[in-house]
Amino acid sequence: MARDVTRQRQMEQQLHQASIVFQTSAEGILILDAQRRIVSANAAFTQLTGYPSEAALQRNPDDFLHVQPHTEPFYQQLADNTPDHWHGDMLCQRRDGSQFPCRQHICAVNDEQGQLSHYVLAFSDLSAIRAAEEHIHHLAYHDELTGLGNRHHLQRELEKEIRRAERNGHSVGILFVDLDGFKQVNDTLGHGAGDQLLASIAKRLQRHLRSSDIATRRAATNSCWPFRTCSSRKSARGWPKTCWPSCATRS
Repeated sequence: MARDVTRQRQMEQQLHQASIVFQTSAEGILILDAQRRIVSANAAFTQLTGYPSEAALQRNPDDFLHVQPHTEPFYQQLADNTPDHWHGDMLCQRRDGSQFPCRQHICAVNDEQGQLSHYVLAFSDLSAIRAAEEHIHHLAYHDELTGLGNRHHLQRELEKEIRRAERNGHSVGILFVDLDGFKQVNDTLGHGAGDQLLASIAKRLQRHLRSSDIATRRAATNSCWPFRTCSSRKSARGWPKTCWPSCATRS
């Protein structure tokens, strides 16, 4: 009898601990029944999606949360324990219709008879991580001052454009833009003014380029390297006559 009481107290303590983890977890957690209907949702689920828990109860997350729903064979494999869990990245949708990338973990839970009783679904928002990754990637291939592509971007994109031009029988035009008297600007007005001038020229240049054109700048220089794919050498030679005067005009 004493052993039964002790075991019961241990189980109650474990349930209490599990309840605390469920409610305080930063991950959204859903408990689904065997038919994949939500029977419980924690506070983080509401914070991440905007759905109150009562609005999610008895609903299938594939009907409103997952942009690309899981398939029936997917759940069947979980139920058959082949394997009994899955984790991966997918796209989810908030109540306001906005979408966000998430990392999700789903596992199937069986009862004492070995029959499927419910699923546990946990997920976390990857938006901040994805934004940081995109920012790092941008810094790796762009000049911080002007926003133009850097040397690595120039090399990568130029190689792609040359291969594309060779396939289509076109040419690649490269325009080397150098600012005369730039040292005098730095010496008389300061490097801050020089930086502003470079940034201004870069913005003007981008306004007068086609969406398919690519402009880059070598760091610590006052020169830019815009390039585009041209249908002929004649059109490549005519490009600077239309592009650069517009950039040099006062605005």
